Formats: sequence, C-alpha cells, structure tokens
Amino acid sequence: MIGAIYSLSMMIQRAAVHAFCSLVGLAFWSAQPDAGLAECDNDALHFPISLKPGQVKTPEFTVSGAGAIEITARNVLPAADLSCMMGISEGPQDPVDCDKDPLVEASWKVLRGSNVVAHGSSRDMGKRGYCFGSFFAKYIGVFKAGKHEKYSLEVDFTKDGSALAVADPHLTVLDILPSDLPQFTSNAKPDPDILYTTYLPLTPGHFRSPEFEGHKHLNVISFKVLGRLLPANEFCLFGVQVIDLPKCAVDSVVEFEWKVWSEGKIVATGTSNPNEGDNEGRKYGGPLRHCGGTPIIDRDVGFFEGRKGQRFSIELDVKKDGSELNIAYPTLSVVKGYPPSAFAM
Repeated sequence: MIGAIYSLSMMIQRAAVHAFCSLVGLAFWSAQPDAGLAECDNDALHFPISLKPGQVKTPEFTVSGAGAIEITARNVLPAADLSCMMGISEGPQDPVDCDKDPLVEASWKVLRGSNVVAHGSSRDMGKRGYCFGSFFAKYIGVFKAGKHEKYSLEVDFTKDGSALAVADPHLTVLDILPSDLPQFTSNAKPDPDILYTTYLPLTPGHFRSPEFEGHKHLNVISFKVLGRLLPANEFCLFGVQVIDLPKCAVDSVVEFEWKVWSEGKIVATGTSNPNEGDNEGRKYGGPLRHCGGTPIIDRDVGFFEGRKGQRFSIELDVKKDGSELNIAYPTLSVVKGYPPSAFAM
C-alpha cells in the first residue's frame, strides 16, 4: 500500500520533468531534515565562503571524471526569497516572480598546479540550479577532469552577495556527471511514458486539460511537488506522513476532485486522496536523500483504462487553498502504467 502513495522506484522511473530541482546519482543520506548543511557523500569540495566581492582560492580536491561547481545555501529564508537571491528557477512557468537581481555572480578557473585547465562564468549557466528542501544550490560551472588528478578553484565574486551570509553559503564541487546541465542534455528526448503533464497551482478553482492520447492499457494519474520546502513540513502539507519524522502538526493542503473524459463521457472519477482514512497507505518509509532533503514528493491519485488511439481530457476542481505549496511547482501528470503497477487500490 505504501507504493500506492509514494513509490520511490516509480518516482525515479517517471522523473522526466524534474526541471532543475533534482540530480541523478546522488547518494542517499541519513541526516535529519533540520540538520545543518553538512558535507555530503558526493562532494569533492565543500568550502565556506562569504559571497563578498573578491577572489577565493580553494584547497586541492579530486574528481573522478567531471565536476559541477555550485554555490549552496541553507534553506533558512523563505523559499521564494532564497530562490530569487540565488538566481535559480524551474523554467518559464516558475511561480516565483523575482523583482530583484540575483546576488550570485562569479567567474571561475579550475587549476591543476599552476595551469588553468577550465574556466567560465555563472552567467553561462543561466538560472540553472536545484533544491532539496534543506538547501538550495546554484550552478556556476561544470568541467571535465582526469581521474586521480588534483585540482583547485579560483573564483572571483563580482557582486556583493553577503546578504546570503545568514544561509551559510558554501562553494561546492559535486563529483558527479549532472544530467540536468546543457552539456549533457543536447540529445534529450521527452519521456514516452508521460502522456500529459501540467503545472497545477493549488488555488481553489476549476481546470480542464486539452485532449491527449492515452495508453492502450492502464493510465495512472500522478501528482507531485518539488522539494522546495523543509521536508518535515512539506511532506505534511502534501498529505504524507514520513515514518521517521514527528507526527504531522499541520493538515494537508492538497484537496481536489478529478474526472476523466473521453468521447463526451466521464470514464473515471476520484479525489486527491484515494486512500483517505488508510493511515498505513499514507506513510512514507523510504530514506530522505542527500543531506536530509528530497528532490520530489510524488503520489498516485487514480487510474483509468484506455484502448489504442483513445483520447482523453482530465478535469479538476481544486477545493482547498494550497497556495503555500505553489513554490514547490505542483505538477499533475498522466503516465503509462505497466503491470505490476506501483499503484494498488
């Protein structure tokens, strides 16, 4: 039953629309959600900085083939403010409307000994970044490296970002090959398992999708949010009780009814809480990832059957004001279901 509400394996399988708020290959981490921004298993470098204008030079580090250079900050400010100050977004539909310029601006050099082997600027990365609830990160560069070689970083900060000092900023090098950076997504293709997806703001009202072609067998309706708030609070607002976290002190703000239409008829109905009253079904027992955060919270809310070439549209009535979750980019999707499905009523 746990898989019906929060299936980690299916979450990973369907994660084509993570925007810039998740990284592939991050190690699981057992830190508590309210822990400080500790050094993580996959960090080649984790160096404290002030973000004041000027040059910073780091100690030596090694990476196994490629590294992502980023600025991290603890999520101790309102998520919308921190996202704007860091200069990251989830794309053109990001609900965050920044009225200020970002504070993170820098040029960088990677050195092997005294030789510069790579260089770039935070401007090259645009608004790319991600968040894991417990911290936000802004990419400023990516470079390729040789195995077992020692490197250091020289970073020139050209803007005063000291207003972020309260968030414990660090200069970090991830010893991974980030899948969400442009160098590695030039041949990216849409996930064929996703039949329809849309940003769904959680403000009371009515929504109906355009028509889309369904799967000839099981079609699963999935709802998710990105990990943009502190996990202990966001899971509860989303309606999931994490086994290893204190009992939720706030109620879920996710409440909607849905209908699926095809050929002028309603073919399926349901709600955002198909297992309402089933406490076991609403518990999540998996580990939180990477320094106590989580990339997304995902749960299935229903399913319907289809035949080859059949077209559908989905209609929703949002009953509750859940706008405090809009910063987490709530997304409704219809995906192909394959037996054995993670969804079980």
